[in-house]
Amino acid sequence: LDEIKSSGKLLIGISPDYAPFAFLTEEDGTKVCAGSDIELGKYFAEELGVEPQFVEMDFEECLKTAKEKKVDLVLLGMLPEKDRTAYVDFTVSYYEPGGQVLLVRKTQAEKFKTLDDFAGKTVEAQYGSLQAQLVTEQLPESYMELSDTAEDAVFQVRIGKADAIALDENLADVFLKEHDDL
Repeated sequence: LDEIKSSGKLLIGISPDYAPFAFLTEEDGTKVCAGSDIELGKYFAEELGVEPQFVEMDFEECLKTAKEKKVDLVLLGMLPEKDRTAYVDFTVSYYEPGGQVLLVRKTQAEKFKTLDDFAGKTVEAQYGSLQAQLVTEQLPESYMELSDTAEDAVFQVRIGKADAIALDENLADVFLKEHDDL
């Protein structure tokens, strides 16, 4: 804490690919990070009397970067699984995931009424996510493809390279508002 205060900045690792928590948006022609995790990071920095400095990285890099002490903390939706808690500390959860859903193209919706309907189909999930774990456990007969970001996975569904994407219902709602073909 003393090092952070003397440096005048709080280094915060984020993976800005998971709206509404952390995502990139444009402000005055410049890409900036936004979302609830960003606001939480700003609050922490303000309470410490330092400036927040957000360090963008892939989801999978976040734990490694925290373990190597290249950032002071990471803010992202990550479950405290045993292999993760072995080398980083987790706070009390500040968000509980919602229901889990499979998002498909509207034109394909009639084909997919039950989980069994995804047997032999390609289902996208984001690397390291709860949804990737659930696809493995609950859709063992499907083919899982992993994407770096939820946006990339949604794109694969929209262009027909995947049949569905597994998402938290809150994030799915964001994509449904953005894309009327889902």
